[in-house]
Amino acid sequence: MDLNLIDWASLFKNLRGVVLLPEEPDEGKLRWLVRKHRYRRLGLSSRYKPASQITQLQKPPFVILHPPNPTLEELPQLLLSKASPLVTDSVVLSCCYSAPLVVTEEGLFKELASFTVWELRSSQSLSEKDLLFHLRVASYVIIDFFSLAREAFEVLQAYLERREEKARMKLEQLCHRRQEKARRDGEKRFWRIPPDPGGKIICAYLDLLPAICQELREGNKRLAEVFTSPWAGLCLPLTCAFSLEV
Repeated sequence: MDLNLIDWASLFKNLRGVVLLPEEPDEGKLRWLVRKHRYRRLGLSSRYKPASQITQLQKPPFVILHPPNPTLEELPQLLLSKASPLVTDSVVLSCCYSAPLVVTEEGLFKELASFTVWELRSSQSLSEKDLLFHLRVASYVIIDFFSLAREAFEVLQAYLERREEKARMKLEQLCHRRQEKARRDGEKRFWRIPPDPGGKIICAYLDLLPAICQELREGNKRLAEVFTSPWAGLCLPLTCAFSLEV
């Protein structure tokens, strides 16, 4: 689907988050999301198909999202070895619309593992006030890291053009630097939440670049063709996934 750029820009400015839901979502959480987002939109992947029809999801604040260019719609199938098309599409949409991923069930973080470069676990429960505050904090992660997309796209292009060892090493080093940036930023940004390695996942920083690099090294030719398009660069910032099970 070739999305009208005006529609994309309008949603880009008005989207509070991309919601990742299980097949049978918790209706209480849906009501909470509706109540707290009366004047802003919450996006859903067009690939999301609930087990049964849910009226709440068919009206505001929920809106079905599409990538701003058909090139990006191919990524979920091209990264099928990493995650389900729904999960990958949701991460791509989070990047394209510069909005955090709102994860409604902690178990869904397992499906994001291939893209996770840092996670925060904690045994502390968050009040509703704290949850809303940290959802806002999470919304600034991708805004602050959006500029990383350009560098990643340029380094990726250089690798695809030359396939030299030096270009490959530069790409790997970039992935490591981005992971370290994610760790440092996460620890600083979410300092109010005490970490506990044995606790539940509160949030995670996501990066599609390492998974893309691995697929390219393994000879995914169609994926290489996709990244000749500048539109593909939109999926290369870091983004943040935040849990509602806090």
